[in-house]
Amino acid sequence: RVHNLQELRAGALRLESTPPKLGIDIAGTCNVKPPCVYCEWDVAKGREGDNVELPFNPTTLAEYGPYFENAFQLVNCSIGEPFMVRSIDALLDAFGARGKVLELTTNGQILTDVNIRKLLGRNAHLYVSLDSATPATYARLRNDTLPRILDNLERLIAAKGGPGSLPHVYLVFMPMRANVHEVDAFVELCARLRVDRLVLRPLNPSPGVDLKWDRGGYHYDYQN
Repeated sequence: RVHNLQELRAGALRLESTPPKLGIDIAGTCNVKPPCVYCEWDVAKGREGDNVELPFNPTTLAEYGPYFENAFQLVNCSIGEPFMVRSIDALLDAFGARGKVLELTTNGQILTDVNIRKLLGRNAHLYVSLDSATPATYARLRNDTLPRILDNLERLIAAKGGPGSLPHVYLVFMPMRANVHEVDAFVELCARLRVDRLVLRPLNPSPGVDLKWDRGGYHYDYQN
């Protein structure tokens, strides 16, 4: 990490160091069907081609060599749900044994008691994408599972001992025309659940994204 910072400050054009933060692709599948209204699931998986079903496991980490060993923080960049990965236990053990900080993004729908126990005490930042504060708006963006997710979060936060304990739990809200009216209610929801952090993420402008969905009684157009 020191070597990397020194090279960056010196403006080196060719680095001998490896990145201190590594983006990894843990999950190739997702449990939300059809996908979230703003997710290019089909396009992304089409680009992966034959690699879409490749398993991610501790052997994968070994193949990364110094890129994995030297990174202090791992960021799950998957377009998928990490808790659908069969080897998630072994992966969490591998991350923890090497002192890595892990960032995971999940929809929270399968944060079962079993998965909650896997997370307790882990040096992980768990980003839970909600993008809403009410079941009605959540159904417009995904499906009708928000009450179950909130119950999962309450059990997780109680089990880990409240805010400040590991894993850190962050609730994510992506402001859009479909949900921006619920920002204040989302702040209140985060306070009630006693999460570690509220996170606002932008919807990325992308002229190439042509998503139009009819769901939850309204028409969603990504570009609008």
